[in-house]
Amino acid sequence: MTQGKPKPPPLTEPEIKQLLQDIEASPVPREEIDFAALCNASSFYGARGKPRRRSFQWKWDYIKKKNIQQYRNYLDKYEVKPGEHTRHQQPQPKMKHLDEDSTYQDSNFSSEDISKAFGELSMEDRKVKFVESYKSPAPRLQSPPPHQSPPPHRSPFSPPR
Repeated sequence: MTQGKPKPPPLTEPEIKQLLQDIEASPVPREEIDFAALCNASSFYGARGKPRRRSFQWKWDYIKKKNIQQYRNYLDKYEVKPGEHTRHQQPQPKMKHLDEDSTYQDSNFSSEDISKAFGELSMEDRKVKFVESYKSPAPRLQSPPPHQSPPPHRSPFSPPR
């Protein structure tokens, strides 16, 4: 069994804070940062292939996997002011995951909310109204003419006719 390279030494809090400040000072969003170029621009990150550089690479790998809300919390932890790109990113809405025992009653909508949305309609009228709300305003295209089968294929190895 082969083992990968050993984990590099951990970074100190001031080193992590400096890394975050450099990421936030970057003119491009976090997702588009060329980390090698960032490291090569400053001797702070250590020489290529050395344990110090490897420690920063591990931390960068950890940072880039965070969603925007986790990343903002990480910035807050190290008291780093978010840059322009981070400030403009919106957190993704949390999705409610339903388990096997969930029912429609677990939703955030009460029967009063539904009545307000659809008015006092019967179930059949509600279905019709719902379906009509998703109809496409674009005109439907005509079907293409039926496909004609190509002439029978003759193999180059078949005997001549």
